[in-house]
Amino acid sequence: MLELIVGQAASALEHARVHDALRVGEARWRSLVEGAPDIIALIDEHGLLEFVNRSGLRLIGDGEVRGAMALEPVLTPACVPRWREAVAAVLREGRAQELELEFTREVGEARWYVARLAPIELGEPGEPGGLTGSSTASEATDDRPRHPADVQLRAASPRKAVLVATDVSARKRAEADKQRLEAQLRQQQRLESLGTLASGVAHEINNPIQGIMNYAELITARARDSELVDEFAGEIIRESDRVAVIVRNLLAFSRQEAEQPFVEARLVELVEDTLSLVHAILRKDQIELLVDVPPQLPPVRCRAQQIQQIIMNLVTNARDALNSIYGQYDERKVIELRAQQLERDGRPWLRLTVADRGPGIAPEVLPRIFDPFYTTKGRDQGTGLGLAVSHGIARDHGGELSVDSELGRGARFFVDLPAVGR
Repeated sequence: MLELIVGQAASALEHARVHDALRVGEARWRSLVEGAPDIIALIDEHGLLEFVNRSGLRLIGDGEVRGAMALEPVLTPACVPRWREAVAAVLREGRAQELELEFTREVGEARWYVARLAPIELGEPGEPGGLTGSSTASEATDDRPRHPADVQLRAASPRKAVLVATDVSARKRAEADKQRLEAQLRQQQRLESLGTLASGVAHEINNPIQGIMNYAELITARARDSELVDEFAGEIIRESDRVAVIVRNLLAFSRQEAEQPFVEARLVELVEDTLSLVHAILRKDQIELLVDVPPQLPPVRCRAQQIQQIIMNLVTNARDALNSIYGQYDERKVIELRAQQLERDGRPWLRLTVADRGPGIAPEVLPRIFDPFYTTKGRDQGTGLGLAVSHGIARDHGGELSVDSELGRGARFFVDLPAVGR
């Protein structure tokens, strides 16, 4: 009898120690989870939140989670489909997921989180390793709202998921600020180029306008000669088209780029539109322009205005280099524009080369040639933004801008862009 009593007492003490250990472990777990800066939540087999820690409640709403709740109401509409697909993949297939989510806020800015989802296998109640109390036994009376993927999930084995979401709002704001600053920098440099083009464009427009005025006077004087009037009217239309093309290209080049989308464009058209703005300046400086851009080259997917900005920067830099060592007329004052198709890793690429026969670039200058605000020109000749902006544009298009130069033998700049495969 004494042995029986002692055995029962020992068993009771052992159960008490296990219970205390479980209670201490649960307290530690709750302390860690509740105090974590990340959102930690448990997602049930229907895709609803059945537990959310304190950080999550501050974002989702005040109070406690009473029963399961959906996350969709506090997400922006664009994020809801991605969230549903990720939850369905975790619960149905057991594949971990990672995605960015934007949460709406009634007051203040929206917040961005990187959400990581990992599956938790439930098993059937009572199975070793399984979680008891799954909703399988109570589905008949469970009237909670169902996730859209619930019909597919019910046929699979019971599974829940854990959500850990880290706040990356500061990083997203920094990226947005960086993009705004880069856009402002490109616009500033573009306006600088427009200042250089102003006199040349004015001269380019003045000639056809003068022709239009002369033809109009001739028509007035010979109004009864219908054949002559038709001829002069045709000349007026042609000259007007010349002015319209120049003005259209000038406006396109100077336009703010915030809403400009990526489109498929032909390199030959980009080059022609850009050169229409600089032809007058190059003619004034007695610079010969050699262009070899085959029209059959595949298109590139780009922001056309930005690629034109690269071409403009490289051509005007080549012009400045030639003017720095040659007089008004010299047969060596030549700028070459050539385009060709390359292949990298089995994909088509296009290379645009802008070459001059100027003084070249000193070896000590080459490593810094693409640094912002670095320039070898005088204060009144440039800000040092052109090549830096062009380098950034090429990088944003998945390409690159590089240079090959030898002192005393000119320079060649290469713009490499991925082509659209057919």
